[in-house]
This record gives sequence, structure tokens and C-alpha cells, in this order.
Amino acid sequence: ASVTLCTNGNIRATDSYDFNRNSGEITPGKKYADSAQADKLRGWIYSIHTGSLGGTITRVLWLLGALLGASLPLTGYYIWIRRLYKRKMHMSNI
Repeated sequence: ASVTLCTNGNIRATDSYDFNRNSGEITPGKKYADSAQADKLRGWIYSIHTGSLGGTITRVLWLLGALLGASLPLTGYYIWIRRLYKRKMHMSNI
């Protein structure tokens, strides 16, 4: 069983416990505080990557940033094609 320590920030910060099926006893497993620094850093990087670092607000901000970045090539092509069309119309009027 895993117990999440926090909902915002490092979402991989969990303590894990083992469950003995025969006796029903819960035995301590691995504590997050005892994890290696590299594992903790990977958890933070994962949280930044998925946008869960600050909760719903940062996920919305990451989404808007991604949509803005994806729209830049499309608007660039639109401007370029419009310029070609205007140049072609200008050449036909001469």
C-alpha cells in the first residue's frame, strides 16, 4: 500500500507499507524520507512535467502555454500564404 504525503508539489512523495495476508499485519516498507536524493529530484521533475506542481491552476497555465506554442506555426503559415496571395494579386494588376 502507498500513502501519498501531499497532493500538490511532488506527487510521487509516498510512503509504502507491506501487508501480510496471513496475519493481517501492516509492516513498514519504504519511507519517502529515506529515499535517495535522485529519486526525490525525479519526483519533482515529473511533477513539473505533468503540471501538477501547483495543482489545477498550473495545469491550466501549462495547457494555455502549449496551445499558444502550437498555434505559432499555424499563424506563421497563415501570414506567409496571405503575403504570397497579396504579392500575386499585385503582380496581376501591373
